[in-house]
Amino acid sequence: MSAKLRFATFSGLFGLVALCLLLAQDDPVKQKAIDQMRQVAKAMKQCAEQQIGSYQSECHVVHMYAGPPTNLEWDVLPSKTVRSPFQGIVEFTLPTRSENIDPPNQSSKDHQKCIDRDAQLDAMGIQAEIADEVAKKGPEWREGHYRYEFDVGSDTPELVKTVWVVKDRSNNVLTSPINKSGLGCWLTAAKSIGPTKTENPAHKP
Repeated sequence: MSAKLRFATFSGLFGLVALCLLLAQDDPVKQKAIDQMRQVAKAMKQCAEQQIGSYQSECHVVHMYAGPPTNLEWDVLPSKTVRSPFQGIVEFTLPTRSENIDPPNQSSKDHQKCIDRDAQLDAMGIQAEIADEVAKKGPEWREGHYRYEFDVGSDTPELVKTVWVVKDRSNNVLTSPINKSGLGCWLTAAKSIGPTKTENPAHKP
């Protein structure tokens, strides 16, 4: 093959690749899907910490908090269904914390009883034993995060699946329906781009 022919062949292939890349960049449907997911991610990142529950025992009132979303990543992939041209994915974690306060109108006698009870448990080392046992076995679940899946690219995008994803001690990936902490502002933000037809797995780990 002559040098001129090889050059012409290479130029033709290069031009074809460049054309394909240009067409992909100019795909208005994909760009719409990207814009929709960017809008969702921006709205979710604006969510603040919120209270997700509380309960009261004899000695404490416990308030539980979650958020704001962290480690939030999103992507747009070709859809595997006929429902929509693209699938949007958002994955994120939620920091959680609890706050213990004394029950309202607790008498001095009951307050002292609770202090003595806590001190007795500490002296017995029960909490330390539990912590040591967990440390030996390792956490039951790890790399836990939330995953929201969307049908995007159409005129009416939809949130179709919300799951909690973890790995167990054997490195198996397990999914389950989201709990209360997954039902906050971040879910409302995820629904903000259109109607919702949410699916959840039927099993829990």
